[in-house]
Amino acid sequence: MLSIMLSSPPPSYLSIFHHLLLLFALLHLPLTSPLTLPSPPPLTLYNSQTTSILPFTPINPTGPVKMYTCGPTVYAPAHLGNFRAFLTYDVMKRVLSRVYSKDVVHICNLTDVDDKIIKKCRDLGIEDAKELTGKYAGIFMDDLDSLNCIPATSYPLATDFIPSIVQMIKDLSSNGLAYQDDDGWWFDVGRKRGYGKQLVDVDIAEEAVEGDQDSRVKKGGMPRGG
Repeated sequence: MLSIMLSSPPPSYLSIFHHLLLLFALLHLPLTSPLTLPSPPPLTLYNSQTTSILPFTPINPTGPVKMYTCGPTVYAPAHLGNFRAFLTYDVMKRVLSRVYSKDVVHICNLTDVDDKIIKKCRDLGIEDAKELTGKYAGIFMDDLDSLNCIPATSYPLATDFIPSIVQMIKDLSSNGLAYQDDDGWWFDVGRKRGYGKQLVDVDIAEEAVEGDQDSRVKKGGMPRGG
């Protein structure tokens, strides 16, 4: 510090004395009275369902904070717009870790079965989709590392949960919440009370033409197992 000061116009001896006195005082603070930093302000998040800013409270105050985020569909390199979201997740994870001084369990899924994946495999003559998705999943991980993002705890693949997805569709169908047409299976949003309540000033059940807003839960013609 002193050498930097002397590189400027020479200070007065009184100024040097004041700096040395401050340094002496800091070095001789009693160990029983350490310097303390103010506690960080409480974390607040915007709740799109209630359209209000609310304090964040962990579900399990004594356990790790858990977060789930949607990862890329691995048929091509992720672009700048994709990484805007992934960097946001990384910042959120760092904030949660520092505010609550605990580990964050972060699950980020990778979609490795999709119309675009199937089309690209056909265009490139690739028989095993995992050859394509494995390549771009690896590129995604390398890009995250280049951006110094903290890796997620786990990256589950969509194809690992095909049996669970099929069972979910069966359950929806048996409860009258899904129907089938020539293009696949669809979730009937008009039969689910409260569906779309996160959307502002939109009532899907009343405004939509029947079927227009329904969500596909399984694409027709998709090979079994992905």
